[in-house]
Amino acid sequence: MAITYYLVPIFVALAIVFCLRHNAYEAFVEGAKEGIEVALKIFPYLLAMIFATKLLNESMLLLYLFKNSNLPYLFFVEGIFRPLSNNASLAILMEIYAIYGVDNKLSLAASILQGASETSFYVITIYFGAIGSKKYKYSLIMAIISDLLIFVLCLFLYFAIL
Repeated sequence: MAITYYLVPIFVALAIVFCLRHNAYEAFVEGAKEGIEVALKIFPYLLAMIFATKLLNESMLLLYLFKNSNLPYLFFVEGIFRPLSNNASLAILMEIYAIYGVDNKLSLAASILQGASETSFYVITIYFGAIGSKKYKYSLIMAIISDLLIFVLCLFLYFAIL
């Protein structure tokens, strides 16, 4: 038998015991109030990130920069958008899959980039904005260094190994 056969009933029993000792409805309402406050607090930062990402994408600036190079254009675009937006970089990855197929070396390198990197600017914007901290300098520096390192390693995989 799987362990879930035992864990699910134990979890349900603990939830019932919690509801008997505490007013679950009050706890839910209080949590919902806090959630709305946090959502309203981070909304301007989230809106600014979405606007910046859309502006960069719609300006077609990246297309003009990498248009005449021998380098894989979509891979660079994914590398630029990955720290900004997960959805934008995932859409670019799907475009790479559609154009080159999933077994192509560019697709493999782009998949590694997608899985190994983080939406650093998004995370810093939302989390530091939510707590109202202005001391994000070193976090930003380390995020940029890690994103560049992962991008260079994926580029190395594309040209040398794959």
